[in-house]
Amino acid sequence: MTDSEVSTDGESECSTVEVANVDLAASYRPEGVFHLTETLTESQSAKPTKSRHFTPNIQALVLTTILFTVITLAQLVAAQIANSQALLMDCISMGVDALTYMGNIWVECRKRDGAPHEGSQIIVCVLSLSCLLYCTWSASQESLDTIQGCQGLAVSEEAPSDDVNGNITLAFGLGGVVFDVISLWSFRRSHRKQVEGPAVNMFTALLHVGADFLRSVSTVVMSLLIMFAHVDSTCLDAYTSLVIGASIVAGAFFGLVNLGKLLRQWSRRIAARSAS
Repeated sequence: MTDSEVSTDGESECSTVEVANVDLAASYRPEGVFHLTETLTESQSAKPTKSRHFTPNIQALVLTTILFTVITLAQLVAAQIANSQALLMDCISMGVDALTYMGNIWVECRKRDGAPHEGSQIIVCVLSLSCLLYCTWSASQESLDTIQGCQGLAVSEEAPSDDVNGNITLAFGLGGVVFDVISLWSFRRSHRKQVEGPAVNMFTALLHVGADFLRSVSTVVMSLLIMFAHVDSTCLDAYTSLVIGASIVAGAFFGLVNLGKLLRQWSRRIAARSAS
C-alpha cells in the first residue's frame, strides 16, 4: 500500500508520513495480490452499505491474507514432496508476509476506530522480523549440513535423501515469476497514482521486487540444471537455499531500518501529545 493510503486526510504535508506496509513485509509479492483485491473491493465500496466496520481496505487485506496463506501452504506441501530446501526457504518469507498482513488487519481496525495504532504497527513489525530471522536461521542449518556432506567435510549418519523433483520446483519457480510480474505491475500502478511520495518507499519496493525475482530466478535456474544438466540435485538445492536465505536476511535488514523509523515516529507523536 502507498503512503497516501495509510496516512490520514487531516495530516499536513509537513507531518510525518507513516511507513508503508511495503516496508514492513518480507517481500513485495503480497502487494500484487493486494492491488487486485483492492480493485474488487473498491468497486463494491460504491454500493450503499449499512455497516462500515468492514471497510474496503480491510476487505482487501483479508482477501490478500487468505489467498497468500493458501499459496504458501500449497508451496509448503510441494516443498516436502519435492524434497526441496530451496522451496521451503522461500516459504518462510511468504509465510511471514501472510502473518504480517494478518497483523495489518489489526492495525487497520484500530485506525478505523480512531484508536492509536503506532504501537500496533511496531508490535507487528517486531513479531514479523523475529519470525523471519529465526525461521531463516533454522532452515539454513539443514542446508549447511547438506553442503558439508557434499564437500566431504562431514559424514552424515542418516540415509541419503531422495533427489529433488525438478518438475515441481520449476512449476513453483515459474509461478513465483508470475507473482513478481504482477507485483511489479502493481508497483508501477501505485507509482503513477502517487504524484509525490517518499523516495525511500519507492526504493524499498524496488529492492523487494528485485529480491523476489532473485529467489524465483534462482529456483528456475536450479530446476533447469537438475532436469537437463543432471547435476547433483540435493547439493544444488542446498546452495540455492542459502542464496534465497541471504536475500531474505538482506530484506530483513531494511525491515530493521524501517522499524527504527516507526519507533522514532511513535516517540515524536507521544512527545507531541504530552506537550499539547
